[in-house]
Amino acid sequence: MTKGEKIKNLRESAGINQVELAEIVGVSKQTMYKYENDLITNIPSDVIEAIAEATHATPSFIVGWKEPGASVKAQSAEESSLLYWFRKLNEKGKERAISAIEELTEIDRYKEGG
Repeated sequence: MTKGEKIKNLRESAGINQVELAEIVGVSKQTMYKYENDLITNIPSDVIEAIAEATHATPSFIVGWKEPGASVKAQSAEESSLLYWFRKLNEKGKERAISAIEELTEIDRYKEGG
């Protein structure tokens, strides 16, 4: 997946339109269009950071760098967002998040009849 595709997917997952993201980041809507369509691939680092913050991702996800100490790589914008927020939790919060996910998984299995 290209940087532009990641930016577009992250933006859509965050429920932000292209004009809104451009305003948040401080670029024109034409420039944001060019980023998302890979017409501009050398995106300034401050813009990458602003896009990441606005879409709840990490700059390293957008540019395709492996994060230090990260053993799990997100496969989608939604997974990237989940990892971003999970990593911000303290230990108690992480335990609660895991329990909630386990509970939801059990509910889904029950609904499926398994």
